[in-house]
Amino acid sequence: MTRGLCAGLPYGVQDIMWGPEAINDAGRQRTLTAAAQVLCEMCPIRSSCLADAIGSDDQHGVFGGLRVKARRQLARLADAAGVRLDGGERARAAFVAWLDAHPEAIEQARRMHAQARRAERGHKTAPLAGLSQTVAFTASCHAMGTTTATLAVAYALARAGRNVRVTDTDPAAPLLSWHARAVEQGHTPPFVVSTHLTDRNGDGDEWTLIDVPAAAGVCAPLRAATMAVVVTRDTEDCLRAACGMSHLLAIPSSVLVTGAGPESAAHAHAWLDERLQPRTVASIGDDMAFDRMLECGGAPPADAGAAALAGELHALFHTRTH
Repeated sequence: MTRGLCAGLPYGVQDIMWGPEAINDAGRQRTLTAAAQVLCEMCPIRSSCLADAIGSDDQHGVFGGLRVKARRQLARLADAAGVRLDGGERARAAFVAWLDAHPEAIEQARRMHAQARRAERGHKTAPLAGLSQTVAFTASCHAMGTTTATLAVAYALARAGRNVRVTDTDPAAPLLSWHARAVEQGHTPPFVVSTHLTDRNGDGDEWTLIDVPAAAGVCAPLRAATMAVVVTRDTEDCLRAACGMSHLLAIPSSVLVTGAGPESAAHAHAWLDERLQPRTVASIGDDMAFDRMLECGGAPPADAGAAALAGELHALFHTRTH
């Protein structure tokens, strides 16, 4: 069996670098712990080490480069993806396989832990303030409503006086077709639709909304965005898949519930809150009107949920850190 990189060090050194022991010099201890975390990042059995520490609920030291609270965040990410360590060997193997397939989840867990620590200390942060107002609408699977959500929010921003550009990255180009039909019928859409991504800075009220089809994965449109809105229906399977995707993105993200009435939307939001999943306060309701609009090139209704989401996005990019 492959041994960990820490196995070649004396036990006393291991205990100081990875815990639970510590030396009486805070600065040197931080340096040693940081070195231990670097070794963990290069270790061939990192996933197995994390599986063992989380499965045994170890409350001390560094395992797989993560401290205990960050390991709890990683366990939540795995649970959101449908992988839960219950002490059994089959569950352990499933966790290791999942983590090997999604190593970025480790860094995501570390960021979530750091964010939680800042919140505990009372810091109010707005990490998107001043950055490019580029938002990707995507989903974990098809037919979640990314196109209609993109269009509804684009109109809401335009109605609020924002300068909006929409980028259609779907090979079927539904938004480009909608725009062409609207122009043919004599309408003047309040924004441009194109298939090309353009660089923008965070100044002024210039917005770029990107419709990213589910099959795109971590493609160029997502890399070009400053944040992502993961669109989902209100069923538990859809919510779980959206959580899993949101946690694995390399940019800030929130989950948006679409196509749900007030009662089912509230239930979906409660489900997301229980799992500490970042979500939009707003939901976009019945999307049948949007479907008809796409076919005929008409304007979307002034949906209250879309307007609320536009306001949330504007606040994210314009609220400065205090």
